[in-house]
Amino acid sequence: MSTLVERAKEAARYYHMSLVKWQESMGLSNAHFYNCQGISRKLSRVIEEMYPEINIEWLSTGNSVMLNSDVKRNPTGYTVPLLPIAAQGGTPDNFESQIESYKCEQVISPVQGVTLALTVNGNSMSPEYPNGCKIFVQRINEASYIEWGCTYVLDTSNGAIVKNVFPVKDDATKVICRSVNPNYADFIVDTSDIRGWYRVRCCITIK
Repeated sequence: MSTLVERAKEAARYYHMSLVKWQESMGLSNAHFYNCQGISRKLSRVIEEMYPEINIEWLSTGNSVMLNSDVKRNPTGYTVPLLPIAAQGGTPDNFESQIESYKCEQVISPVQGVTLALTVNGNSMSPEYPNGCKIFVQRINEASYIEWGCTYVLDTSNGAIVKNVFPVKDDATKVICRSVNPNYADFIVDTSDIRGWYRVRCCITIK
C-alpha cells in the first residue's frame, strides 16, 4: 500500500503542482506530509474547501479512490480577477474596489478558494516568487488567525506589499515585512495602515 507522502504527491500532481507548492497553498510546512502520522480534522476541512475533488479517506488511509465521484473539476480551473500592476500602487481604494473600477481580466487559478491574482513586480521575493510570476491569494480574517512567517499580500494605502510577515515583539500594532531575497532589508508596517490581508496560496511562473 502507498504511503501518505506518496498519496500527497499524487494529489499534488493532479493539480499540476509539486508537493512543496501544494503544501504551501494550504499553509503547511514543506515537510508536513513527511512528518505527520495522519490527516487532522483541521487539515481535512482545508482540503475539502480548497481541493474538494480529493477523497480524504483515500489520502488518509489509501482505501477507496483518489477522486470524489460527486465532484467534477472544471478542466479550465477556477476563474479569478487579475489585479493589474497599475492598481497595486498607493490609492484610496482597497483591492475589491479597484477590481470593479479596472474591470479586471479574469485568469484561471489552479486552486479553489482564491480571492484574486496579482503579478509580482520586482526581485525582492526571488527566487521563490520571481519577477513577473502570478500569485493567487486568499483574503483572510487577520483578527482570527495569522500564520506568522508565511507570505502575504498586504493591501495598504501605500500600495500592495508582498512579503513574509512576522510579529513585532511586544507591539501588536506593527508587523515586520521580510523579503526572500537577502539583498532587501526588513521594514515595519503599522497594522492600522493595512486594509486587507491576503495569504499567498499558489504561484505560477512561466519559464
